[in-house]
Amino acid sequence: MSAAEIRPARPEDCASIATVHVAAWRETFRGLLPEAVIAAQDQAAREALWRPRLEAPPPDSAVLVAEEGPGGPLVAFGACGPQRGTALPFPGEFHALYVLRRAQRAGIGRALMRGMAACLLGHGFDAASLWVLRANLAARAFYTELGGTLVGARENPELGGAPEVAFAWRDLRALAGPGGPGR
Repeated sequence: MSAAEIRPARPEDCASIATVHVAAWRETFRGLLPEAVIAAQDQAAREALWRPRLEAPPPDSAVLVAEEGPGGPLVAFGACGPQRGTALPFPGEFHALYVLRRAQRAGIGRALMRGMAACLLGHGFDAASLWVLRANLAARAFYTELGGTLVGARENPELGGAPEVAFAWRDLRALAGPGGPGR
């Protein structure tokens, strides 16, 4: 795969983000989640989820996309902002990170995480966390390599009760900065 271009998402990216979201779910979570949960992923529903966030972005959040070369198709996206729940004591949260399988292991996930960390820092969040399926060993290894530490666990009823674990970065400067983990 050629070098990816990371940029802020625009409203016209909504359909492409939804496509990546659904495709990445199907590629990544088959065998890790109940088939009914995976089958329920729907392009129109994902567009409805992302459209308001792209058309009227919250002031303390960001959505970044990765294009396959300048102006090419989207192959990944990430979203971040304030912590959405009260289970974890970190002000920021990485809400989403999805990379199509054909674009994995090319540094795109790292670049998106660094970009989101910089966005969170720019909004005054010095620490952040995320939730990932406990059974998703590849993602867990990726977050560990980027300096994340395990800080929690839960069962997610929205995912058929699937167990998740939380990773946190207590100092986002380490992830966003030029000497950060995984460089």
